[in-house]
Formats: sequence, C-alpha cells, structure tokens
Amino acid sequence: MIRKSLLVFIVIFAAFNIYLTVSKKQFNEYQYQYQLNVIRAQKYIYDAERKPSAVMLGTSLSALMHLPDSIYNLSLPGLNVADGIEVVRTIHTLPKTVFIESNYFFRDGSESFKDIFSNRINNQLKIWLPGMRDQNQPPNILLSVLKPQKNKEERPAPENDAVPSPALFANLLTRQESIYKTVDTLLVNRGLDRLTEFVKDITASGGKVCIFEVPVSASLVPLPLTTVIREKLRVRFQHLENVYFLNAPKDHKYQTVDGIHLSHSSLWDYSMYFREETARLFSAKNELVP
Repeated sequence: MIRKSLLVFIVIFAAFNIYLTVSKKQFNEYQYQYQLNVIRAQKYIYDAERKPSAVMLGTSLSALMHLPDSIYNLSLPGLNVADGIEVVRTIHTLPKTVFIESNYFFRDGSESFKDIFSNRINNQLKIWLPGMRDQNQPPNILLSVLKPQKNKEERPAPENDAVPSPALFANLLTRQESIYKTVDTLLVNRGLDRLTEFVKDITASGGKVCIFEVPVSASLVPLPLTTVIREKLRVRFQHLENVYFLNAPKDHKYQTVDGIHLSHSSLWDYSMYFREETARLFSAKNELVP
C-alpha cells in the first residue's frame, strides 16, 4: 500500500513538473509577506528564460511600485537592499541596469533569508523541479486562479486608499519623526561600503545604476536621517560614471499612510514620475537630476 501510494505521488509530481516546465505558467499570489520575498527571489534566480536586464532593489517603500515589464521588482517588504544584493549575486550574470532605493539602503541583510539560497543542491533541484518552488504551492495556485485580476495600467481611486484616521496618522508620523532625528553613523557607513562594492561591480561590467529616493512626508525631509543619507550617497557616487540619481520630486503632494509608505494612488503617481524621469536620465548621457 505504501509502495503504491509512493508510486502514485511520484507520477503526479513528475506530471506536475512537466506541466510547469512546458506551459511556463506563472503564479503570482502568496500567502504571507515573507513568502512574497521568497517567491520574488526564486523567480529571479531560477527562471533562466526570464532573466531581466533591469532590476529594482529596495524595501516595502518600493515593493508595490507600478513598473514596466522590463524592470524586475526585487524590493522586499520587511527586508532590505542588502538582501536584494545577495539574491542578485546568487547568479553569475549581473543585470545591465539596477535601480536602488536609497531611503533605507544602509540596513543590514537577513542571514536566514540568505541561507535559503546558499545551498547549491537545493538551488539546482528547484531549477529542474519547478513544483518545489513556493509560487507553485497548491494554495498559491488556487489563490492565483480565484483572485480577480486588477488592471495594472489603471490608477487606483484615491477614495479607496487605506488612509488611517487623523489621530492615528499623527501618532505614526510622530514615531517616524523620532526615528529620523537620529543617525546610526556606523550602520550607515557599513551599508555605504557594501553598496559601493556592489555598484562598482555593476558599472565595471558595463551596467548602469540609478539611486532613487521614494517620497516621504514633508516633515521628515529636513531631518538628519534624510539629509545625511542624501549627502553621503552623493559624495560616494556622484563622481562615478554610469551612476545616476533620482531625488523625490520637490513640493510633491503625495499622501503617505504612516509618514513613509505612500498610499495606493500616490504610489501610482510616483511610479509614473519614476518611469518618465528614469527614461529621461538614461537618454541624456552624464546628466543627473539635481
């Protein structure tokens, strides 16, 4: 009985993997936030036929941006730019263009997340057996089939933004203001050195790097954390060829839900700004956004 059940499982599992390989079907839903990060990393590492020439590295601030298909979004909610760098380094081919969110670039990566992709045998198995990847778990397949598809090219209605009450928003903003008033210089410098090594690898291979800043609430802009990050990144990278800067637009009217995360409609508006300005940057050689 056990032998027969095992044989049936092997046949079904083999058929499932053959179907996924031949159909190249992609399932994008996930059950929880951390799994979203794993799925994004797995797709980047294991989908050999879909290796993007451009990739975005960031945090939850840029994780839901509306990007063109040519840019792979490797921004990881709850994780950091450092984790995205480790994912990119897992494969041998470096992307031609890298967009790096500057807001929290300095935070250290997660060792436990890195360990998921450090086993070569495990990586090889998931390359050949797509049924072992998180995106192809039965619950995720079911969610992908049942969940209604949204129009990715339609601006979300502002009235549908999940904006907290004024009192709650004030408390959230006050908390962010307290955080932005202090700077961990050692942490920022360590992150700067890590980023420098990665940026030099990208540009040495003939690639381009665009360091972009996601807009935050106006009261956070003049505070030490924002100003120190801007200054240190400029000093370190502005003299390098093929490194571009995209600051948040001045005097913007974007709405945040907690001081740092843009509402759905504002994120759409910033995404359109991002598309237009990065296209302009790369079409004008050696031109940087002031």
